[in-house]
Amino acid sequence: MALPTFFPPLKIPLGLIVCGEDHFLIRGVKPDLEMARYLVRRWTFPSVDDVLGLSPPLPTEWRITTKEFREDISWVIVVACASRVSEAVVGLLMDSGGDEIKQACLQGLIGTNDLEFLRESPH
Repeated sequence: MALPTFFPPLKIPLGLIVCGEDHFLIRGVKPDLEMARYLVRRWTFPSVDDVLGLSPPLPTEWRITTKEFREDISWVIVVACASRVSEAVVGLLMDSGGDEIKQACLQGLIGTNDLEFLRESPH
């Protein structure tokens, strides 16, 4: 009798989408900016159709996750938003991002512009 073969789980990239005070830890490849805006709208402001199940289903390539390590974040998208990015979210960006993200935080660009960052190697 052969023993079952176990394969290590596939490493699905971890990313962060920020919009104002909201931020979402996402498992999946980095979406384009338009898709990131769509996901934020659907997750932040569900419509009556969403609640009733009448809206098109959300894409399955991305899912919200919790209990992750900041060091594992491999991409970040900041969607411009009317509300101010909280200090806690800026701190998360500063801790999890590279020099490019830190520079954007220091220059006050976070939340006022659409920004995308890709980390070369998490860890």
